Amino acid sequence: MCAAPRSIRPLDDHLVNQIAAGEVVERPASVVKELLENAIDAGAGRIDIELVDGGTEFIAVTDDGCGIRAEELAHAFRRHWTSKISAPADLDAIASLGFRGEALASIAAVAEVVATSRTADAQHAWSVALEAGREPPAPRPARGNPGTRIEVRRLFHRVPARRRFLKQPRTEFLHVQRLVRQYAFARPDIAFSLAQPAARGLHLRPAKGDADARWRTLFGRAFLARAVVIDERAEGIGVTGWIGGPELATAQSELQYLALNGRVIRDRHLQHAIRLAFGEAIAPGRFPAYALALTVAPGAVDVNVHPAKLEVRFAELRTVHDILLLAVRRAIAGALSGGAAAPAAAAAGGPAGGSPSEAYAATPSPYRAPAARRASGHAAPAPADVGSALGQVLAVVDGRQLLYRRGEAVYALDLERAWNAVLAQRLATADGASRPLLLPVRAQPPGAAARGALGALGFEFDVLGPAGAVLRAVPQVLPPLDHARLLDALDALDSGGGEAPLPARVAAAAASAIRRGEAGAAARETLAALVAGAAAAAIDLHGGATRLTADALASLHAREPGAHAPAASRQPDRRPAAGDE
Repeated sequence: MCAAPRSIRPLDDHLVNQIAAGEVVERPASVVKELLENAIDAGAGRIDIELVDGGTEFIAVTDDGCGIRAEELAHAFRRHWTSKISAPADLDAIASLGFRGEALASIAAVAEVVATSRTADAQHAWSVALEAGREPPAPRPARGNPGTRIEVRRLFHRVPARRRFLKQPRTEFLHVQRLVRQYAFARPDIAFSLAQPAARGLHLRPAKGDADARWRTLFGRAFLARAVVIDERAEGIGVTGWIGGPELATAQSELQYLALNGRVIRDRHLQHAIRLAFGEAIAPGRFPAYALALTVAPGAVDVNVHPAKLEVRFAELRTVHDILLLAVRRAIAGALSGGAAAPAAAAAGGPAGGSPSEAYAATPSPYRAPAARRASGHAAPAPADVGSALGQVLAVVDGRQLLYRRGEAVYALDLERAWNAVLAQRLATADGASRPLLLPVRAQPPGAAARGALGALGFEFDVLGPAGAVLRAVPQVLPPLDHARLLDALDALDSGGGEAPLPARVAAAAASAIRRGEAGAAARETLAALVAGAAAAAIDLHGGATRLTADALASLHAREPGAHAPAASRQPDRRPAAGDE
C-alpha cells in the first residue's frame, strides 16, 4: 500500500553542489585536475602543487596565469559561471580544458577553500574564503604575486561517507603524482612542481630544447633510451610522442599516457588501436608503454560527454582509430627492423608547444623528431626553385596547366603529361620500396598476377575476402596523391586493355591522381617535387611546354577566376603577358 505521496520541490543549492561534487570530485587527484586545468586555461607558464597527507588535508595549486579580477573572484565559485564559453555555438569547438563553470563550486561544497588572485595591472592580490553551504563573501585585500592560488582544506570533512572511501595518504599522493606526470607530458611548455612533506616530489622545467631532461625525470632513462619516436599527420590529425617496443610492455597499465589537444584523456577505442598495432608481439595480460599526444580540430571532437571530461567523442572515430593504429604499427615495424624509427633519446628536442587547442596543434612540439629521424622514414623531395627552372610562374589553371613566362613569351605546361614522364622514369628504375599509408584505402582486390606485379613496384594490398581489399602502401617514389583516384585510374586503364608496360600504366594513373590544383604551400611543394624529379631524371620540362598565342592567352584571361598561382609565386606587380590586353 502506497504511503502519502511526497511533494515535488526544488533541491537546496548546497545539496545540488554536493551532488555535482560527487560527479567531479572523487579524490584529491580530482581536485588537482580541475585546478590544473583552470591554471592552464589562464595561460600559466608555471604551476606549483603542494599536498599534505596526499591532499586529504591540504591542497594548494599556484599559477602565474592572468589572474581573476577582484570583482569577479566570488563569481568564480558560483555554479555554471564561467569566462570560457558564452553561447551554445561555443560547445561545437571547445578550445579550453574547462568550460562548465561547476568545478570550483563543487570543490567548495565538500571542502574549505581559499582563493587568492591578482591580475597583472592590480596593485595587490584579493582573497576570498568559502565555507560549504554559505554564499561567497566579498573579497579582501591580500598579498600575492600575479596569478592565482587555490587552497583546499579538509576534503570531504562534512561528507564522512565519502571520506571513508579515500585510500591511504601515500596512495592518494601517487594518484596526484601520476596526474601531474600526464599533464607534464600533455603540456611540455609549462613548468610543474609537486611537493609533499617527507615525499619525493617533482620539479619539471619547461621543455625548451631539453626535452630529454624532462622525459628522463618523468619516465626514467631506460624508457627514454629504448622508446621510439612517433610524428605523423594525416587527414588533419596529428600523432606525436613515444611508444615502447614489445620489450617495454609491463604487467600494469601505469605507463600509458594519452593526450588530446593538450587535454589528458582515456579512450578505450584509442587504447584498442594501440594494442591492435602490436598484434601478437605482446603476450596477453601485458600492456604496451606509450606517451602519445593527438591533435585534431576542436570542432571534430566533443569533450562534453563525461563529468570529469576524461572521455571524448570523435566525429570520425574510425579515421582517428586507423590513423593511430598505422602510426604505431609503422613505428614498431621500424624499431623491430632497425629502420628509420629513432630512439626517443636521439630524437627529442625543439621548441616548446603552444596552447591547448589550435596553437598547440600548430606549434612544433618539443617531443617531435627531426625530419630525418621520424618514424615514417620517408624524406620528402628537396625543395626546388620552380622559377629558376622554368621561368616566372604565373598561375595554375584548373589544376592542369602551369603558366609561366620565359623572356617575353608565355608557356603552358601540361602538368599531367609532365608528371607522367617523371613517374614513368622513377617507376622503371625503382627498387620496389614502399611507403605505408596512414589511412588505408578500400579497393577491389586485383587478381593474383596483377597483385604480384603491383607488389613488385611497392603496392601492398590486404585482401579481406568477399569484403574486398585495402591498399596499405604505395611505391615510395610516388608523390602525395589521391589514392582513391589512383585506384579508379588503375581500374580504368586495366579495363581499357593496352600493351603498355605496367610501370607506364601505373605512372599514367598516378599522374592523373596527383593533387595539383591546391593553392598555397601544397601547390608550391607539388611543383617543387615535379621540377626536382624532372631534373633527377634529366627530363626537360620546358621542352614539353607549349608557347601560347595571343588568342590562347585572351581565352585564358576570360577564365581567370578559375586560375590561381602558388602563394610564393604570385607577383603583385607582374607585367601582363603579351596578348593579355
